Amino acid sequence: MTAPRGTHATADGSFGRSAGNAAARGGLLVIIAVLIGLFLLRQGLDADGGVTSGDTENTTSGDTSGSEDSVPVDDGSEDGSSEEAAADAPSSTPSSTLPATLSPARPNAEIKIRVANAAEASPGIAGDAVSFLITEGFNALPPKNTLDEVGAIEASAIYYLPGWESEAVAVAEAFDVDPASTVSPATEETNSLVESMEDATILVILGGDGVIRGR
Repeated sequence: MTAPRGTHATADGSFGRSAGNAAARGGLLVIIAVLIGLFLLRQGLDADGGVTSGDTENTTSGDTSGSEDSVPVDDGSEDGSSEEAAADAPSSTPSSTLPATLSPARPNAEIKIRVANAAEASPGIAGDAVSFLITEGFNALPPKNTLDEVGAIEASAIYYLPGWESEAVAVAEAFDVDPASTVSPATEETNSLVESMEDATILVILGGDGVIRGR
């Protein structure tokens, strides 16, 4: 009895060769399909403005600089500056009756100055101050002692008659003191002191605080 045709492979190996060829063709088609897919995918990314391998470095550096610019850095400088400004600010503004703009002072030799000692237990300081003013070229008159007239005075001061503001400032600068805190006009409140000025235009009071002293 003979076997039906087509139910067994031939003995010459043609079936195996056919199967191998088919597998090879199928694998080749898969590789071609993958390559086409990668090509299309890359084309699509480039068309949409995507990042390619060649532009990775530039794009990254651009994004990094942008992020650094957009993020504020708190180094504490603003707070530090505010604290330093607050620390440097004076606790109070010295009161001054001096004009904002002063005229040039007269020569020292034309400035008549009376020095008065108003400090207890400090004899001789008025004479020392007069000697100092003379060496500075001022017309210093003989010193006075105001302790018997008005009593002891704690705050040193420089009083001036009207029109002698600039000269009073020059005297304060000679004693190396701040005019804003020591120079004041002679007023009704200082009448007893003004009487001590006699023919002087500037009165220097040497108080107990020791701010104004001859050098």
